[in-house]
Amino acid sequence: MRSGPWPRPPPARARRMNRTPRRPIEHERHACRRWAARSEEGMVFMKYGILLLSLGLSACAGNWLSRESAVEISEVARSYQCNSGSPETRISLMADGATVAAWQQQRGVDFGEARLPQGPFALVEMGERNSGGYGLAISRLAGRRGDSLILRGTFVAPALGDITTEAITSPCVLISLPRDKYGSVEIIDQDGRLRGRVAAAP
Repeated sequence: MRSGPWPRPPPARARRMNRTPRRPIEHERHACRRWAARSEEGMVFMKYGILLLSLGLSACAGNWLSRESAVEISEVARSYQCNSGSPETRISLMADGATVAAWQQQRGVDFGEARLPQGPFALVEMGERNSGGYGLAISRLAGRRGDSLILRGTFVAPALGDITTEAITSPCVLISLPRDKYGSVEIIDQDGRLRGRVAAAP
C-alpha cells in the first residue's frame, strides 16, 4: 500500500521506451577528428610529423645518393617564425654557436633551449609565406659531389581548402654540418629542383 500521494512509477519497460535515444557519439568523434586535422590546431601535430618525416627521408634518397658520397647531418633547431623578409629559399652558413646567437638576436628568433654542437651550421630558410600550414624538413643524409654539399629537403604547403592561420610565417631549420671544407652548399626539394645555393667562405 502506498503511504503518500505520489504517483506510481511507470514500469521499467516504459521507462526504457521513453528514454531519449543517445546521440551517435562515435560519429561525432570522427567528425571532430576530421575537423581538427583540417584546422589550425592540427598544425601542432603536423609540426611533430615533420620532425619524424625528416628522420625517414633518408630511406627515400637511395637513387639520389647513388650519384654522391653520403654525408650524415643532423637538425639541431627549427622555428616557424624566422622573419625572413623574402619569399625566396636561402641558405646561410654559420661557423659556430656565437654566430647563430648573433643571428637570432638580429632576427628576433628564439630557438628555445636547443643545445648547439660545436659547428659549423647551415641555416635553411623556406622563405616568407602569407599564411600558416607551411613547413620544411631536411633529410639527415646529405650528399657530397665534388666540393659541394647537397642537402635534401621536403617543402610542405597547405592543400587547397585547408584552414590555416592568416599570419605571415617563415619556417627555417638549423642543421649541424660535419667539420669539413665545402665550396658550396645546395638544397634540393622532393621533386629534385634546386631551391637554394650558397658559396662557402674561402
